Amino acid sequence: MEAKAVNSHGWPLRRYVTVAGVVSSHKFYGLLLRLENGDEGHVDSSDVADHPVSPADWPPVGKSVKGVLLGPTRMGRVRLSLRDSDVALVEELRDPEADIEQWAALKEVGAGNVNARDAFFASSGAVPFLRWALVRPSYSSDKKLAEELLIMAPRGIKSRLGLPE
Repeated sequence: MEAKAVNSHGWPLRRYVTVAGVVSSHKFYGLLLRLENGDEGHVDSSDVADHPVSPADWPPVGKSVKGVLLGPTRMGRVRLSLRDSDVALVEELRDPEADIEQWAALKEVGAGNVNARDAFFASSGAVPFLRWALVRPSYSSDKKLAEELLIMAPRGIKSRLGLPE
């Protein structure tokens, strides 16, 4: 698969890959990072951790971090997530971009769409995505979809998630 540019400067990295960086500053809206290729990255305050954390608990300036490349901001900066669950999900998926597109399509049509649901259950991303979605906040559409899917999930998927069949 060809790499896609994700910022206005044409940086050739695919979305949904992990990248390393160093925290360069704290802003009221989040973190700025210096990425391994020299570009500046941005982490929104809501993407610093899996649960809301105060700026006092953000990684300090100078700390090396690993994040997931989400795409460009409106201003052309590279946007990232430092959430542990997002990094773990992307590292577990075989083809993160395709698997994330499949999840987004399933969210759009809903768990009641038999073809989309069965294709999801047959995919290598089913268990990682369900594991990830089940720890999202209770108001999350991802968590709601995962809970709906679990009602209809095959035994093997429930078993791999450590849930009763």
